[in-house]
Parts: sequence; C-alpha cells; structure tokens
Amino acid sequence: MKILHTSDWHLGRMLLGRSRYGEFRLFLDWLLEKIVERQIDVLLVAGDVFDTQTPGPRVQRLYYEFLHRLSGTGCRHVVVIGGNHDSPQLLDAPGELLRRINVHVVGGVDIAGDGCANVERELLLLRGNDGAPELIVCAVPFLREREISWSEAGDSATEKERRLTGAIRDHYAEIAEKAGKLRAEIEREHGTRLPIVGMGHLFAVAARERELFSSVSENDAEKRCSLTGEGVRELYVGSLGAVDASHFPADFDYMALGHLHIARRVGSETVRYSGSPLPMGFGEGSQRKYLVESTYADGAMSVGLIEVPRFSHLVSIAGSREEIREAVEKWKTSPLPVWMDVRLTEPLDSFGLQKELDAWTAGTPIDILRFFVPRPAVTRMSSVALEIDMLDEHHLFKRRLDRANIPENDREPYVRRYKEILFSLAEESRANNQ
Repeated sequence: MKILHTSDWHLGRMLLGRSRYGEFRLFLDWLLEKIVERQIDVLLVAGDVFDTQTPGPRVQRLYYEFLHRLSGTGCRHVVVIGGNHDSPQLLDAPGELLRRINVHVVGGVDIAGDGCANVERELLLLRGNDGAPELIVCAVPFLREREISWSEAGDSATEKERRLTGAIRDHYAEIAEKAGKLRAEIEREHGTRLPIVGMGHLFAVAARERELFSSVSENDAEKRCSLTGEGVRELYVGSLGAVDASHFPADFDYMALGHLHIARRVGSETVRYSGSPLPMGFGEGSQRKYLVESTYADGAMSVGLIEVPRFSHLVSIAGSREEIREAVEKWKTSPLPVWMDVRLTEPLDSFGLQKELDAWTAGTPIDILRFFVPRPAVTRMSSVALEIDMLDEHHLFKRRLDRANIPENDREPYVRRYKEILFSLAEESRANNQ
C-alpha cells in the first residue's frame, strides 16, 4: 500500500497583495499527475487546506475540482483534517457528499453531549475495492484548547501549557486505544494485521528540539522561523503547546503531521512533517519542498521524499546598488516567474534606484514586490535594516527591554508576564473569530 502525505496548502494565500492562484493550480495539477505516476492508494492532507477560514469561491472551487478529478484515478481514499487556519464547519459541510467518492474529512473536533471530545468520528476504517479492511486512520484535526482542555483564572502560562499538552496526549492515547482494539478485532476475523496511521496538525518536537525552541522563542525571531517556517501562525505563546513527539502512541505505523512548513522527521523516521508544497513567503524562498511517500509492505513502513518542483522563484536580495544589479541580471533568463524582495543596504536616492530597477527588469520574468530603502536611524542601529512589519511581537518586546537597559538576569518576570498577556489576547481573539 502506498500512502502520500502532504499538508499546509494554504489555498488562497496572497503574497504582499499578489494572488498565487496560478501557482496553486499548477501544484494541484502536478500532484494529480504524481499520484497517478506513483500509483498512490491513499492521500493524506494534514491540515491548513485553506489560508483563511473564509476562502473565496474561486479557491474553494479549485479544491473541490481537485478532489473530483482525483476520484477518477486509482487513488482509493483521501483523508483531510482541519488545521488552525481552516474553518471546521466549512470543511465538514460537504462531508456526506464527499464520502461517496471516498474523501473522508474531519474538519474539527466533535464535542459530545457531556462536553468531551468524541474521538469515534476521527477513527476511520478504510476498505479496498473488494470491501476488505485495509487501513486504519486516526484523523485528529487541529485541537483547539477550549475543546480539549480547561484553565482557571490566575493560572500561569506554565500551568496552562501542562494542561494543554496533557490533554493532547490523552486525546491521542484514547483514539490509539480504540484503533488498537479495532485492529485486533479485524485480525481475529480476517487474519490480517492492518497498519494504523495517525494524523495531526500541531507543533510537535523531539525533547532536545523542544529545549532548543524554548531557548530562542522570546529572543530570536529569525531562529524560530528557521524551525517552523514562514507563515506559521503561532498556536500558543513562545513554546507553549509544543508537544513531545515521544508521546505519540507507539501503535502508529506512521504519523502524518501538518503545521510546520519545513519537511522534517520528528525523532522517528515514521513521524513526519511534509511541510508546505509551496514557499509561503520570501523567508521560505530557498527551501526545497516535498511530499512524503510511505509504503506499507510485509508489516513494515518505509518512507521516502518526493521533491515538489518550483512554479515560481521567491528571491530576497539585500546589498548595494551594484550587488542588486548583478542579482537582477542573474535572474533575467529564468524560465519561471521571479518575485523579488529587494533591500538596499546603503543610503541612496530611492526614487532614482526605483527607476533603474524598472529599466533593469523590463521585459523579464522579474516582478519586484517590495523595495526597501533603510532610514538613516535604522542604518545606525544595524548593518542590516529591519522593517517593523518583519519583526514579531517577541523580538519587538526584547528590543523594548534593551532600550530600557534591563539586565538579562532580571528579565524573566517581565517576559513571563508578557507571554501570559499575549496568551490571553490570543485566546480572546480565537473566541471572537469562531
């Protein structure tokens, strides 16, 4: 059995006001061809199908047309879970209809009458063309805190984190137990031991990686971005909500994760993020993008990567006038569209350079989406100019502490309180958006 794992499509995402619809369409066309070529049996989409909870009709049509076209291939099943960017209600709405073409969608957590999460809906038994069971999927969508955990007034961020990660661990343990019982029952009846695949949309790290992330979460936006990928909406403040991957059930033969935009394994060869198929911003422009193909044979799961081709180039250039000109010359003959983020690092007449850039790129595939010239005050502060909109809330707070001349050893209570305030604001915002 061949299983293809992808996630974080973010259909409808814009880049500095520019539509990326054409790239999304090219990716889905390529994905369909790759599924046929590789003779994929099951496609897993691990969340963040759309970039917002209110995607436009054109973007929704692109998604549903892809699913319809996929039904005409040899791919027997598609399993889609909701991510933190997705609307659970929107994904789940056509669920009954989609099941008729073997597309199984779990957009959000089903809350039972007692207020507890009902994991039964997330437990899927997939059958082959002959009707025989062939795969068990624990399709766990993005777990929102208010659905699976609880907190009290005055709780510290640490206490909230402990409860939340414990609730996530318990949720997976409960569904894994049910999946194990289902597998044992099928094995007794059919004499076949089915593989179990888990899915999730969350921030999971190995123990050592969690320590690393925690050490940079408040102070270094660039390092944290390198761990998570650009465009990742922080689920919780700092490292809050980061789940230790060792807590995923051992019964899972493969764990298909979404949320991080970088393809990576987490501790184990069979616990994987596929990453986003397209670079979501200039910070991801140099990254290679992948799908993860898993093959289950003779009771074991083997894993390999399929590189996704580029459908455009996102290029960041920072340098002097001459360095910028040389970089532009390099990309003039690209067979693909080139979107550029240009940052001048020396004080020059910005209007004059803008006219030169227009002349240099005329008749080429290059489109300059952003052109930044440093202000003199910023130049004095740093050799690399940083725009305010490129800094996150933690980096800005650190700079405020720097300006207040607060010693590093005295910052812990300020940082802890700031994280708690951000956490409360995030919870309030999420509640208002539902």
